[in-house]
Amino acid sequence: MPLLAVDRDVYALDLPGFGMSDPAPDPQNIEHYALAIIDAITALGYGKVGIDVLGYHTGAAVATQLALDSSLQIRRVILAAVPVFSADERASFGAQTPIPFDEHGDWAREEWRRSWHWRGPTQSRDSVLRTYAEKMRPGARERGARAIVNYEMTAALSQIKQPLMIMRPKDDLWEATGRAIALRQDARTIELAELAHGMWEAAPERLASLIEEFLGAEP
Repeated sequence: MPLLAVDRDVYALDLPGFGMSDPAPDPQNIEHYALAIIDAITALGYGKVGIDVLGYHTGAAVATQLALDSSLQIRRVILAAVPVFSADERASFGAQTPIPFDEHGDWAREEWRRSWHWRGPTQSRDSVLRTYAEKMRPGARERGARAIVNYEMTAALSQIKQPLMIMRPKDDLWEATGRAIALRQDARTIELAELAHGMWEAAPERLASLIEEFLGAEP
């Protein structure tokens, strides 16, 4: 964020129920997440100003939904790790049950095991710890998973009219992001096979340079 904020305003907004924000009423969905972000953008005074949006993982779906909302002046769209699931993946992902709570803490150990398993090749231990701590917030992980499974990402992605860039790190959405690239062959695509989870902290200068180049390019 400091690298991108040299000559622009940059905001990182928590989705409802994540970070220190209150959750929206269940059931969670991407459309409601986007409406909450629109309220924040409007409150900050950017409702009628041309803005750029960047979304990562679940945020990629939210950024897509924002791009389709006529109440905002979205200029350019950047999506990283895009959840374009196959039918089998949606069924499998949607069928996952929450890790059951137990007073001995085995649930916390299992969540840590999952976090460490998906650790990016250059992700620091501190970065994994911060991600793990966020997953400990009650219900956040399950709400976001349900929201993304129920979102029609393929149809929404097809409707984006703004200049689009897709970044493809080699994480658990590597195959899904490949489908997004195949669907939007007009998009600028960036393959990041050497990066995965934790990429924003692992390669901030490189990623900021790629983002700035896209945002400053001629239409």
